[in-house]
Amino acid sequence: MLAATINRFVGNQPHAALIETCGGLTLRARRPLIIATSETIAPVALGAGDSISVVGGGGRRWHYLAVRGGVQADQVFGSRSTDTLSDLGPSPIVQGDSFAVGPDPDGAVTDASPIAAVTGTVRIGRGPRLDWFSADTFEELSRSTCAVSEVSRIGVRLTGPRLIRVRDEELPSEGLIRGAL
Repeated sequence: MLAATINRFVGNQPHAALIETCGGLTLRARRPLIIATSETIAPVALGAGDSISVVGGGGRRWHYLAVRGGVQADQVFGSRSTDTLSDLGPSPIVQGDSFAVGPDPDGAVTDASPIAAVTGTVRIGRGPRLDWFSADTFEELSRSTCAVSEVSRIGVRLTGPRLIRVRDEELPSEGLIRGAL
């Protein structure tokens, strides 16, 4: 949802390709650009030669940088994201890389977009790996309060009770349905 908001600031469609980073990213414009980051939370105009950095921090691990027109990258299975678990998609960005920006979108540049905390109750059900945890794990999780602490394309990390595992090995990557925990 944050990526869609950052895209909205620069007038892109919500699912336009952008850059996801853990911080430490500096972008230098070769031509005038309008960008927004999850740190600036507003559009910023860069002239040719100007730069902007996404430092990281601020309570989030993942940060986003959107460029008006979207980042142009080859699609793999309909996505322009790099999947580090499966090694699919474009190569991760490294120092010195440059990328193309798409055509100017129809959307207006804006500095107003509501960002609100979301609270509520989530219904959970028993899943296929429940036997990897202690017998009372499901009941413990069902009566607990959790909060989202980190988010990425791969998953959401929750704060809450420590779930006791009875198996220590790790699962190989496997497909999940939306909402899997």
